[in-house]
Order: sequence, then structure tokens, then C-alpha cells
Amino acid sequence: MIPSPESTGTRRNFRSAGKTGALLLTVLLLSACATLPQGSPGPFHDINRANFALNEAIDHTLLKPVAHFYVAEIPHPVRIGVNNVFDNLGSPVIVVNEFLEGRIGPGLDESGRFLVNTTFGVLGLFDVATPMGLSAHHASFDLTLAHWGVPRGPYLVLPLFGPGSLRSLAGITVDSYYGSPVEYLHSTALRNELTVLQLINVRAHLIGTFHLIYSAPDPYLMMKDGYLAHQRFEFYHGNPPIQYPSLGPPGGSGGS
Repeated sequence: MIPSPESTGTRRNFRSAGKTGALLLTVLLLSACATLPQGSPGPFHDINRANFALNEAIDHTLLKPVAHFYVAEIPHPVRIGVNNVFDNLGSPVIVVNEFLEGRIGPGLDESGRFLVNTTFGVLGLFDVATPMGLSAHHASFDLTLAHWGVPRGPYLVLPLFGPGSLRSLAGITVDSYYGSPVEYLHSTALRNELTVLQLINVRAHLIGTFHLIYSAPDPYLMMKDGYLAHQRFEFYHGNPPIQYPSLGPPGGSGGS
């Protein structure tokens, strides 16, 4: 049975209300944890360890074999095209967050990338913007909140989602739901298929990275340190200072 527009809109409103509620809860938790002392184990340490072990088991059982099969069986040009499409789909989120950070120039550059790759690049299948001098940027609502002075909150590992923080929960909610073009597709089946394909694409690109993590004496700490270092790198837009006043980007909070 084909749902009526009214029923489809109602379900979307319920999803929107639920995610908005989760966003507000995250903000409240951030306020409560903003004064967490540096170096403390954090309120989620035991849960983080358990979730990391769960994610590792899921990865070894399902994601890793699928990613290796994808790399071995899908021709490289096709995989490059798939990655280009998902990069292009992520451009609107980057544009909005660049503007929210007050970075007008990079925001305009990313807007140009999206327009050029969507049109001349056949919906992003080909990256024709980079040879034209329109370099790629990275921005997220998590980093936007950091630039606004919102504390990171304790380090948090979520099932399936992996490393993050209380602040990144708010960022994921805004970026993935309110900013992703995929969320505005009417076909639930197509949304799910694209989500699965994107997950496979990301895991395939991280084969070497995950090999290093799992080879470390403590993979959990390796993952955590890598995540925090990457956040610092992204916060300073690829040019971080040599020394840092804390373990996180400005506005961060201790805890693991």
C-alpha cells in the first residue's frame, strides 16, 4: 500500500521531533559535564570499552569481510566514482557549517565544488572541481559548535557509530538529518541502500587505518588518541599549533 502524503509527513515529523529531543538532551548533558576535570577517566569509560569491544566484533564479523570483498571485486574506477558521489552529497553540510563558522571564502569554494561536480561531474560521479582549483574542505556541526565555544564533553563510544563525544552527538543529529540530501529522498528503500553503500565505502577506505588500530597493544586507546588528534587537526583546518593547552579542541573537556 502506498502511504498518503499526510501519513508520510506525520512519520517524518515524528522522526524530526525525536531527533530534536535527542539534540536538546545532548545540550543539557554537555552543560552538566562541562566542568569535568582534565585527565579523569570520564563517566563513560566502562561503557566505552564495552561498546568498542562490540564494534570490534561487528567489524571483524561483518564490515571488514564486506570491505575486503568490495575492494577485491569492484573495479577501482567504480569505487572512485562511488566515493566521489558521497563526497558530493556531503558538500551542502560542509557549505552550511563553513558559513556558520564565518568562513565565507571556503564556504563559497565548497558551493562551487558542489555546483560544478553536480552538473559537469554527472551528479558528483566525476570530480571536475579539483582540477579547476576548487579544493575540498571539511566542516561539521560538531566543529561549528566547538568554534562557538561549546565544550566537547566526555569521550564517548557509541555502538556502530564509533568514537565521538556528547557534542558530536548533536553534530551528527544536525548533519545527518537536517543537512544530508539523502534524508530528503522519499524512498525509504533507496535511503537505506545508499546508507549501506556509504558505510561500505567508508570502511573500504579505512582498511589500512583499522589494521594499525587492531595491531596496537591497546586498540581502544589507539582509536581514542587518533580520534582526538583528528579533531584537533580539523578544528584548526589542517594547520594546528605545535602545542595545545588541553587534550581537545578549544572548548573541550576532559574525560575518556
